[in-house]
Amino acid sequence: MKKTFVVVIAAYLFLGVQAAYCADVRINQLRGRIFDASGQIKSALSGSQDVIIVTVMFDSCMLALSQIDGYYSLLTLLDTIKEKDLTPRSLDTVTSWINEIKRTNNANITSLQAMNQPFDPGTKRYVELLKGIFADLNSGLDVELNKLVVLRKRIKTK
Repeated sequence: MKKTFVVVIAAYLFLGVQAAYCADVRINQLRGRIFDASGQIKSALSGSQDVIIVTVMFDSCMLALSQIDGYYSLLTLLDTIKEKDLTPRSLDTVTSWINEIKRTNNANITSLQAMNQPFDPGTKRYVELLKGIFADLNSGLDVELNKLVVLRKRIKTK
């Protein structure tokens, strides 16, 4: 019991003092999955009969990677602000960026679902893979939005 208490206090101090806000590890893992999928899709490009669709899927991966990288850049900026100096506007910027990533992911999922022409088996596999990754990314971004809500409440009460 005593060990658990010490670990919890140490984790709180480490995490609470180190950063006002920190991205969930899950987002970074999803970024890795998107990066891996983009590599697989790019290598499948030369042998695919669905060149246009595969190219669009590769481009959607690149866009998602860029948006996630932009999100991390915003978090880096946000992390330079002491929590007592945070303003709702700074949190609004991050919230807007997350919502934009989610809108893009939803558009990607919708366009992938709308593709109902016959694909070669590899293309169909990549379509399903990307739909799953983009849906998982949206779920992870919802967690990030919830953290921002908590942070916003903390700065309003101070």
